[in-house]
Amino acid sequence: MLYIFEMANNHMGSVDHAKNIVDEFSSLAKERKLTAGVKLQFRNLDTFIHPDFQQRNDLKYVKRFNETRLSKEQFKEIIDYIKASGLLAITTPFDNESIPMTSELNLDVLKVASCSVDDWPLLEEISKSMLPIIASTGGLDIENIDDIVSFFAHRGNELALMHCVSIYPIPTKDFHLNHIDTLKDRYQNHTIGWSTHENQDEVAPVQIAMAKGAKMFERHVGYETNDIKLNLYLL
Repeated sequence: MLYIFEMANNHMGSVDHAKNIVDEFSSLAKERKLTAGVKLQFRNLDTFIHPDFQQRNDLKYVKRFNETRLSKEQFKEIIDYIKASGLLAITTPFDNESIPMTSELNLDVLKVASCSVDDWPLLEEISKSMLPIIASTGGLDIENIDDIVSFFAHRGNELALMHCVSIYPIPTKDFHLNHIDTLKDRYQNHTIGWSTHENQDEVAPVQIAMAKGAKMFERHVGYETNDIKLNLYLL
């Protein structure tokens, strides 16, 4: 069983805040004797954001990315801290320009986001790492999932799949947890998990997913302070 604590950019561009998140969830992992990792997200913002939009802080995502920018050296400090805390270091690279950093910083696992499963140039570079790969399946039909499973199988990569509903937070009527059964039956040689975005107070979805045989669980996490508040789907 693998538990992934998705930090994303909830480090808020601060190494110290990132370490607070690691401390919080490494303590939980040790207390519950969990095999767990902390996941970051890599984007080369100088090329990921079009030059014409680099300073467009009226656009929510551009503003968020700019405000939470970290250097390679800062990411290294966080990743070293994750590993020293007894957790796996995991990342989602969103662009080809970020791939070199995944090898330079000694990551343990790479994650493919649902939005990237048909970005074949990116997947080709990810496959070359030969690290274990987890792919989220939010918004995909079976043919899309067949394609990505076949792609990594032909390249000899170890691949696991995450059932995912790309809504934040997920309404109760939209969990579609029976899809875990479909993935388990169709991809019997692959570990299947559940990437969860439900409201903080919802516990039944994870219980049901575990009962259905999910072996990985991913949850977005953060660390609340007087100035930083958590979204409804964060722990």
